[in-house]
Amino acid sequence: HKAPVMEMAWRDHTLVSGSRDGALILWDVLKGKPKKAVGAAHQGHITALALFDGRDDNLVLSGGQDGCLQVRDQRLQDCLFEKYHHRRDGGAGAIGAIRCTADGNVVTMGADKRICISDPRMSFEKVGAISSNKDFIYSMELMGDLVISGSGDGQVLVHDMRTGSCLYGLEGNQNAVRSLGVTDDFLVASGDDGNVISYPMA
Repeated sequence: HKAPVMEMAWRDHTLVSGSRDGALILWDVLKGKPKKAVGAAHQGHITALALFDGRDDNLVLSGGQDGCLQVRDQRLQDCLFEKYHHRRDGGAGAIGAIRCTADGNVVTMGADKRICISDPRMSFEKVGAISSNKDFIYSMELMGDLVISGSGDGQVLVHDMRTGSCLYGLEGNQNAVRSLGVTDDFLVASGDDGNVISYPMA
């Protein structure tokens, strides 16, 4: 990379990295050398990466400062889809995280304060959107049919992805919630106030 690396996604022998200048690199993990590079895949920073099991091949999902979700084949040869789910009239909202659900959907969260659900079986068209967060979303994790998000106002919201309804609102952090961790028993949130807060999931 010619610029700072912002994101990585790694599974088995596939490693993809994205940098501040919008470039993507596919690495040969065993040899420690690049296999394929795409310069300026996004306008601005690469802000999120994920690997997705497609029907015929693994796919590389990238999110950028431009609010675009890009879908490429694992060899980075072709950009199969570009979806601007987080671009609104007021401008682009950088995609902060990409997660894949157990039933095959893709969930993204952006600086536009929204969580979007895309269906790969419909060419990654948006099939749902959640807009309950009142501040920028900084963190997101999935737990079954639940999507859990942490925002700049210190709130942690738990939504049902099937209905889009907000089930719980958890307070405790005084500033932005930068990181979330989820197990079957606990939800852990940490952020700018220096605190780590654990919530039982029972």
